[in-house]
Amino acid sequence: MKKISHLLIILGIAICFSGCSDLYPISYTEINPSIFPKTEKDLETMVMSCYHPLRGSWWDGINSTSERGQMFLNDACTEVIMGKFGPQKLCSEMSYNENSTEVTRLYYIREEPYGFYGKISLCTLVKDAIENSSLSDDKKARYIAEVCCARAFLSYILFGMYGPLVVAPVEVLKAPLDERPLERLSNEDMVKFIEEDLLYAAEYLPVPNKTEYGRFSSGLAKMLLIRLYLHETVHDKTYYNKVEALAREMMTPAFGYSLVPDYPSLFEAKGQTTSNPEYIFVVPCNYEGTSQNQWHMMVMPPDIDGPVKGWQT
Repeated sequence: MKKISHLLIILGIAICFSGCSDLYPISYTEINPSIFPKTEKDLETMVMSCYHPLRGSWWDGINSTSERGQMFLNDACTEVIMGKFGPQKLCSEMSYNENSTEVTRLYYIREEPYGFYGKISLCTLVKDAIENSSLSDDKKARYIAEVCCARAFLSYILFGMYGPLVVAPVEVLKAPLDERPLERLSNEDMVKFIEEDLLYAAEYLPVPNKTEYGRFSSGLAKMLLIRLYLHETVHDKTYYNKVEALAREMMTPAFGYSLVPDYPSLFEAKGQTTSNPEYIFVVPCNYEGTSQNQWHMMVMPPDIDGPVKGWQT
């Protein structure tokens, strides 16, 4: 009986080994260029990833309305708002330096997976994937325009806060195992990099009234160009001529912008619509998700006479 049992065990083991001889483990979580992207839907998903860092998310959105967003920190540097603690205090007192990680985290932190500098490279790789896809020229132009607008928008924010950036060319990004030291761009090259992206976006993005809510339009691209040119007027006063030309163009009926006649309604529930003619770009908020609008709570005083008080930030 024992011999039979031993034979059965040996036979079972032999069957198991013979059955597994041709099996190889497959990782279904691995994404590489041979399997992704393949379809237009894949490419559109990649385009959406370029919007991701520009969200209002408290954790990883550069346009967060909290102390972790660029708007709060930049306004705290101008005395428009001020804070008693955290990065807002550092910015209010202008007492930050390269070791103030609460401020530098928007660019890059070695110890933590924070920073938006790397997202510029993401946009560059997405742009390259679209250029090498089989999409029609019209679709390529539209998607590339969105990517260029995202890259320029993010680059402009970081450029305004930290100066010229290190921008990796696509050939470097496609060879990640080859170490190659890169230096910051000159101010002139940084402006040219952002300007070229925005000029392309302004040409191929749809006008505002034909743009899906929350997506980039030619109006946003031109407004960012205005911001960029105004930023550089300290170096070259002739930029004012470009600013005036763009501003006058955006005031034409083709863009559909106008002031709301009932100004107080902008701060009432009835004024919170998706068709406001004053909107140039909207960062959508969702109180059920990660992109909550905390602006009022961040700037309201803690001793206000009302049912809702501010956070004293």
